[in-house]
Amino acid sequence: DIDPMEIGRNYEAMRLLGDAKLTLAALIEEMKKMELPIAVRFGLEVCYAPQDKAFLRDLLAGYPYDFLIGSIHSIDGLLYDMNGFSREILWDKYDTNAIYRRYYEIMEDMIESDLFTQIGHPDQLKIFHYEPDYDLKPTYERLAVLAKEHDVYMETNTGCHYRYLHEDVGTNQVFLEILKAHGVKIMTASDAHQPQHVGMHIAEISRQL
Repeated sequence: DIDPMEIGRNYEAMRLLGDAKLTLAALIEEMKKMELPIAVRFGLEVCYAPQDKAFLRDLLAGYPYDFLIGSIHSIDGLLYDMNGFSREILWDKYDTNAIYRRYYEIMEDMIESDLFTQIGHPDQLKIFHYEPDYDLKPTYERLAVLAKEHDVYMETNTGCHYRYLHEDVGTNQVFLEILKAHGVKIMTASDAHQPQHVGMHIAEISRQL
C-alpha cells in the first residue's frame, strides 16, 4: 500500500504545502515536476450557478487544472441534498416537476458554458425519492446530445448509494443507456468526502459501462 505521508516526506510535498508564499497554481506546477510513484492529476469540483458563469470563467483560468467537474448543488440558491433541511426549504415547498425542469435547465447551461471537462452526479435529484410525473427520457436525450457535442464526461457516481442509501449504485440505468447510445464519455466517481470512501463501489458501476 502507498503511504501518502511517506510520499510527502520523500518528495517534499509537505514543505510545499507549508510554504505560505506558494499559491495553489504554483503548488500544482511544482508537484507536476516531481517523479511520483503514481500518476497524479489535479482537478476541482466546482459548484455551478448560471449567474456565476463569468466569475468562474475568470477565476478558473488562473489555475493549471487537468480537469474541472461542474456540479449543481442548489436550485436557484436552495440546496436540494441536505438531510437536515432540504425537504423543508425545497422539496415539500415547491412543485417536484418544476424542480426537475430547473435542475436540468441549469445542467444544459452548464454543459454549454464549456467551463468543465466533466459533469458531476447528473441525476442526484433522486436522492430523497421525489420523482417527477413526466418522462425524463427526452431530457436525458438532450443532455446526451449536448455532452457529446461539447465533449464532456458525464459521471456515474456512487455517492447517492452509500451516503444517501439510494438503491441506484450509480447513474440510473435509463440515463446511463442513453448516454452510452450517444457515445458520451462516462467517468466513474465515488464522490468521497472521507478517505475511506475513495473508490467505493467503483468496481460495481464499472461493470455497467
